[in-house]
Amino acid sequence: MPNVTPDKIKQLANRYEAASKHLKAAVSSSSDSEFLQIIHRGGWTTLIDVERAAAVLEAFEHQAQAVAATHKALVDGARGALNQSASA
Repeated sequence: MPNVTPDKIKQLANRYEAASKHLKAAVSSSSDSEFLQIIHRGGWTTLIDVERAAAVLEAFEHQAQAVAATHKALVDGARGALNQSASA
């Protein structure tokens, strides 16, 4: 079986780092605090606003769980490949 080129490994590393950067930016502390400030202001909490936010938050929770599971699968797969190549 042919070996993977260093360039392909670098591409994987760059993609992983970019994805991690996007995730960190999406849940930065500044955006968290802004969301929490907004929802605690008086007058914001109409029934439709709360229901809309709850629906979006539910989707966000599902996506976050999917990202965590996908990341675990990625790391487990990398470990498995490393263990397999070490024992070969």
